[in-house]
Amino acid sequence: MKFQQIITLFFALSASMPWPAQAAAACPADFKAFVGKFESDPAFQRKHTRFPLAASRIDNQSQDEPFEVKYVIQDTSDKDAQRATWPTRARQASAGLKRTIAPEPGGVRAVTFSQPGTDYMFSFYFKKAGACWALVRFADHSL
Repeated sequence: MKFQQIITLFFALSASMPWPAQAAAACPADFKAFVGKFESDPAFQRKHTRFPLAASRIDNQSQDEPFEVKYVIQDTSDKDAQRATWPTRARQASAGLKRTIAPEPGGVRAVTFSQPGTDYMFSFYFKKAGACWALVRFADHSL
């Protein structure tokens, strides 16, 4: 290979590689902006969801007292993946969902959706992964 071909190949490959600066530029600078992009861009959601995804729900049918059931969502084709779907802005508005963002221990941020006057509540937990955030856990707190 001639020197000119090597240089051309290097630049062609480097343009498509996710260099740290490019990865950081693709991620919004603050968490609220990240959440805005996460909820409006399904491809961005898939890219920033860490599988297997830890998940939990409340079981109030099996025993006298409700209890937490932990499970794992392996990927987007998992039967439980639908339960952990981020509500679209239209669904948030039509269901009257209230969204809150709160810090959690260990650098985690929780985005919780609740429906006032009901026990309907679920949370998405994000943790910084390199230059951006990733969804690392989902919890359905509804009774």
